[in-house]
Amino acid sequence: MPRFERAKGKFLYEIHQYGYALSVREWSQGEHRLAGYCMFADAAAASRELERLLRKKSAEGFLPADDPAKALAASLKLERPKPKSKPALPLRQDIHVYNEATGFTLASLKLAGKSMEDDSRKWNKAIQDGLLIPVSLFQDNSFAIRVVAGDALNAQEQEEWVGRLEWHLNLANGKLCISAGAEWLYEGVKAADLEDDNFLRIVELPPGHYRATLYSYLSGVNGSACLDYLAGGYGQAEPTGQWFRRTRPQERFPEWLVYQCVAHANSDLGHEQEWLNTPLPDRATMPEFIAFLLHLEPVEPSVINPTAKTEGGWFSMGEGARKPERCPLGLVAKDVISHAQRVEGKWVWPREIFPLVEGFNTMPIAGGEVAVPLDHLDDVYRLATFCSFNLLPEIRVALPSGAHFPLEGEWPEGLVALEVEGTLRFLVAPGSGRLHALQALTASLDRLKMLPEGATLEMVTSDLGHQGPPKTERPIGTHRYQGTIHNGAWHIERTFPAVDADTLRAALAVAAESRLCNGFKVGDEEEAKKILQCSEANNGKLLEDNPPFYEDGVVRLREPDPNFYNRVGGAVFTVRHSHVWPLVDFSKEE
Repeated sequence: MPRFERAKGKFLYEIHQYGYALSVREWSQGEHRLAGYCMFADAAAASRELERLLRKKSAEGFLPADDPAKALAASLKLERPKPKSKPALPLRQDIHVYNEATGFTLASLKLAGKSMEDDSRKWNKAIQDGLLIPVSLFQDNSFAIRVVAGDALNAQEQEEWVGRLEWHLNLANGKLCISAGAEWLYEGVKAADLEDDNFLRIVELPPGHYRATLYSYLSGVNGSACLDYLAGGYGQAEPTGQWFRRTRPQERFPEWLVYQCVAHANSDLGHEQEWLNTPLPDRATMPEFIAFLLHLEPVEPSVINPTAKTEGGWFSMGEGARKPERCPLGLVAKDVISHAQRVEGKWVWPREIFPLVEGFNTMPIAGGEVAVPLDHLDDVYRLATFCSFNLLPEIRVALPSGAHFPLEGEWPEGLVALEVEGTLRFLVAPGSGRLHALQALTASLDRLKMLPEGATLEMVTSDLGHQGPPKTERPIGTHRYQGTIHNGAWHIERTFPAVDADTLRAALAVAAESRLCNGFKVGDEEEAKKILQCSEANNGKLLEDNPPFYEDGVVRLREPDPNFYNRVGGAVFTVRHSHVWPLVDFSKEE
């Protein structure tokens, strides 16, 4: 896989295209990180994303570290990043800030590595010294901020602001941090570790002291809060649509206001029904509007005398509020940097299971092959979940000569399907819930049952706690099943652990009963008693609202819950087959 590196190998990046899919792994020396996979509509879409990612990494200073990477870089005509020129004024930059907090900070990078709590003596001194400006947000929206340094504001920028905070910034090192929240300050994160912080952006400026005026605009996260503050409280301001019609009677609503009125029809009193009948615009197709503008003017520290006050260590979201004569149109962001770019696919991080089963050799099934219909392929993995619930599967398929199996198109969430060196591979990402992987595999059966005649298929499973092949001879959860596809069925010929045909068929019958959720047939009342005791020991109070019971030769549940039936199926499997497959069993004293 092509490998790129930065800082003499301290940071590493691997990327590879598998037809319509991409694989990416990024890590630092000494770390172990999973590769991420993304499937696209077609190979062309995957190629576009590969080029975008590599150009981004190249701009960050990543260089080819091996021959495949050098060849890939040459094919894309990637250039070494040019030496940075010294920052100069005037400067104008529109910056996207990804946010999940109810506050943001403007600060000197000088504060990196110095942990502090908000409203502490250290925090408040940083504010007074011009090293920190913390600002409250009405809600946790991401936003665009325009930085204007050493230049005058244009007419629209001056006319349309609805809030103004006047302070100062001491940027002796020339590095301004714009951060969603203040986690990097709370935790004392060092400067070198801030480069990959998704919530922080760094702007380089000529070193110096600046008068810092932060303007809020109506289309942004604090805009309505400023007007409500003036009007006396939340929701008291004149509805924005009504204000726009009153002050701009012949003009079109700007895109941000159309979105607001569709989402909140009461923003345009008297026209609510029009908006209720209008579909919500797609934000992805809308222009981005400026929420804040930071105006920086170089000055001597002695001429600055700010008067704003903090509340609990943060400047108010309604600081310096005013209502312009006309409803603002909004400032359209231009050439936005640091914007989270939309990708065409969805990334998942599955576990590769085959490396965890290396060395555990399969044995021929005593008594001959066992056929499993392809539309019930999931029963084999279901069998494995009876041994341990903390498992993941991986499937590999070798197609016969001349055969083709299309991988493009939709696959269930969390499942990755790709072709690697002529072998089809199906991997599953860990997810929430005991049966996440089983549900993903089951949902893929409509496609997997179309695998061609003569293909060879192997399914393996392993416990997620393993980072490499386990050291024991028969590890719990380590399963291998190999066979060939004929007449719509997978004919399993070899397994690990070793098992005879009758036992495998009997175990798969338990898996099928678990899937059907109609109950488990038992031999007699004595076996039913053992199964119920085993279920109680292994499931405890998990089934207390829907406990298994024995009736008319069947152990069943009152409510047909698939998760609970999987648990009870585990008890049936344990009573009958624990001597064949190693498993977790809390009913044993040891």
